[in-house]
Amino acid sequence: MLEAGTPGTIRVLIVDDHAVFRDSIARALRSETGIEITGHCGTVDEGLKSARTHPPDVVILDYDLGYERGTRYVREAAEAGLPGAILMLTAFLHEDEARRLLQLGIQGILLKVHPLDVVLEAIRTVARGGIWLDAPFQQLGRAPDAELEATDDALSEREQLVLGLIVRGQSNKEIAGVLNVSEPAVKATLQRLFNKLGVRTRAQLVRVGIERSLVP
Repeated sequence: MLEAGTPGTIRVLIVDDHAVFRDSIARALRSETGIEITGHCGTVDEGLKSARTHPPDVVILDYDLGYERGTRYVREAAEAGLPGAILMLTAFLHEDEARRLLQLGIQGILLKVHPLDVVLEAIRTVARGGIWLDAPFQQLGRAPDAELEATDDALSEREQLVLGLIVRGQSNKEIAGVLNVSEPAVKATLQRLFNKLGVRTRAQLVRVGIERSLVP
């Protein structure tokens, strides 16, 4: 997931409708070694446009964007195959909505109560492909099999295509060529599949895809 111009650099996009908070965190992150801000904006449309133009490794996304919800960004980014592990940084999030967002494939939920060092740790964790869940949401990362199975029909068309190619033994580079997208976009889709189907490795993903007849 880390494929920036400078080795080891994590490219971060910030989508938050509170301008003061957005500018403040952007300024703080710019001062950190290994962090590059690719853009910061206040709406889903602006965020999607920025992600297309300057692909991020991590998207810091607020849930409550005034007249709209960050959920729309999650859905449309997934449908478009846009790269970027999504870290939901929010003041409050109901458990049901947190569960739904995890099923949609976000990589982290962090409340706006933490100092910068914790925010940085969360960014680096999701950039490596890990999951970050604040204490109130950690139990959601241990959903029972029945709940995971209920998310199968939520796979997007692109996720189904990627899953099928993975089952057929295609590499990320080969999948990118078939779908005419970037390798970071393939990696982002792969991470969403891991999250939705409750697996950690490619081999587990293949097994679950075959067992649940998810391969197109």
